[in-house]
Amino acid sequence: MKKLLIIGLTTTFTVLFCGGLMAASNRCEVKEVDGTRLILECQRDNQELKAGDQVKLKSLRTGAAVEGC
Repeated sequence: MKKLLIIGLTTTFTVLFCGGLMAASNRCEVKEVDGTRLILECQRDNQELKAGDQVKLKSLRTGAAVEGC
């Protein structure tokens, strides 16, 4: 009984925690650069973001040339 309770709680925690992490992704395009300030235009609605919130940016990489031997 104790093992089933632990497995159930662990599964519930994992599902709830991972669901919140996936919901925050969005695709944006840089429209303007002014020194250290970026103006972004995003595909989805951004009502969950407020002024002063921190976001993490990951740039798309273009394919680097691969040289043979």
